[in-house]
Amino acid sequence: MMLTPDPKRPLVALADDDEIHAEVVSVWLDHHGFDVVKFGTGDELLAWAQAIADRLPDAVLLDVEMPGLDGFEVHAELRRLPSFSATPTAFVSGMPPESLLSRARAAGATAALNKDEHLLPKLSAWLASTV
Repeated sequence: MMLTPDPKRPLVALADDDEIHAEVVSVWLDHHGFDVVKFGTGDELLAWAQAIADRLPDAVLLDVEMPGLDGFEVHAELRRLPSFSATPTAFVSGMPPESLLSRARAAGATAALNKDEHLLPKLSAWLASTV
């Protein structure tokens, strides 16, 4: 977990069990003016969210397929927490885009982003419209 303490920068919480992917996204977000707190599992993010005493994230990025709770389960649990009930959330996955979008909409997420070569520009556009 990495958190740069700068309250002027938007904070993104990221849960992804793929360490390389999480690091690439974290570095990219940091370079583009976001603080990042990252977790290797959805369970870790959920535990942090339930115990949060500092800054709430401006957005949450959830990998869909993770050990323990998957991204959809984590999202449902986050929505039960009053402080996270309206936090913009994007699912990120390598699953087929149509299936991902359908499941994300059904879950009430604000975005579904496919892990492909266009992820970072799509992520940038989503964050620009969200945060």
